[in-house]
Amino acid sequence: MSWAMIGSAAITAGSGYLASKGDKGSQQGGGGRVNYPSFYEDEFFNKGQEDLYGMGTNFMQGNIPEYYKGIGESGSPEFEDMLRLNTEDIERSGFETAARMGTRGGATQSNIMKNVRSMATPLIYADYLRALEGRKGFLTDGTKMVSGVRDAGLSFGGQKNNFSLDLARMQQQQSQFEAEQAAVNKKSKDAMWSSLISGGMSMAGFMAGRPKTTPTTTGGASKGTTGGVSSSAYGDMSQQYGGYQPKFKGIGTGY
Repeated sequence: MSWAMIGSAAITAGSGYLASKGDKGSQQGGGGRVNYPSFYEDEFFNKGQEDLYGMGTNFMQGNIPEYYKGIGESGSPEFEDMLRLNTEDIERSGFETAARMGTRGGATQSNIMKNVRSMATPLIYADYLRALEGRKGFLTDGTKMVSGVRDAGLSFGGQKNNFSLDLARMQQQQSQFEAEQAAVNKKSKDAMWSSLISGGMSMAGFMAGRPKTTPTTTGGASKGTTGGVSSSAYGDMSQQYGGYQPKFKGIGTGY
């Protein structure tokens, strides 16, 4: 096998090595990809927002569910039942008192109506004030609900925007890292290729300038030659090998 073939084989082996390194690096790069997290959204968040917003809007508009209507209304059926029971007690007590005292006529009925009025008037006014406070409470609660929905929406949007910005930064850093790694790998490959090619060229150049010896016969040898090597070849070899001249012993050479 010639030295040129050996140099070519070395370059070929180097290219195969680089290719295997590149494949391995690409596989490692693919396996090292970051699995970016996704933004978590609670499945009940949007539903709760919708329910609270609807209820708050209804409270502010006076559309109160039937179960809570009595809170903001005066003269509710429960209140009327309470007045009726109190009125019956007053009437029964008045008639019993009149019967014991033997009082008859309109005086008994007048006393009963007076007592009923004295009982009912403050209760009706108190019930009215209570209903106003209830309506105020519905308005306050409805406003808080709508404001809470708005604040929660702004907070949720801010969290989602911040997450998206952080994710974009992570992706940018990952892309920058991959670009830097690709540049480093390319530089390393270029340096290795340069070394392999330079070594192959040096080997080929050495073999091209290497002196060749040929067998000679006694009769064919002449002065100034050694085994077919001319004296000029010695000079070239002396220059190539730093002043060292190899010694060849031949017939009739004088060495």
